Amino acid sequence: MELDTLKDSFFLSTLYDIAKFFVGYVIGRVVYDQYLLGWRWGGWRLIVKRDDKVLTTRKVSSEFGRRIRTDGNELSVYVKGVVSPYEFLNIDICSEKAEQLGLIRHPVLGRFDLPRSKREIVVDLAKNPPKAQNGRKPT
Repeated sequence: MELDTLKDSFFLSTLYDIAKFFVGYVIGRVVYDQYLLGWRWGGWRLIVKRDDKVLTTRKVSSEFGRRIRTDGNELSVYVKGVVSPYEFLNIDICSEKAEQLGLIRHPVLGRFDLPRSKREIVVDLAKNPPKAQNGRKPT
């Protein structure tokens, strides 16, 4: 074999391998991001309501759903950002008391066995406790 033929063969083979890598990487990322992450973490909605009146509904992205599951404080930040145009929350949304009062209701995030119709985080502003006066609890 001639040296020129070997050079051409080497460069074509290298270009072909690089192209295969990039195509495989792109397809893998699309499948992983869109289907696997979306299947497990996607389809969640945040519903803000007052009694039976729905004030707003927001989709929670699959990436943000995963971040909420990893760090529960992210849920507090997200919910406060969505609720702030409607009302000031007088209690930490991530506390057990908020769940006991019915201020927030949600199943465990990341449960991929839940149907999409049950993937809801519901915040009921009617259950928001009144603001404490002068640092004391209301009577």
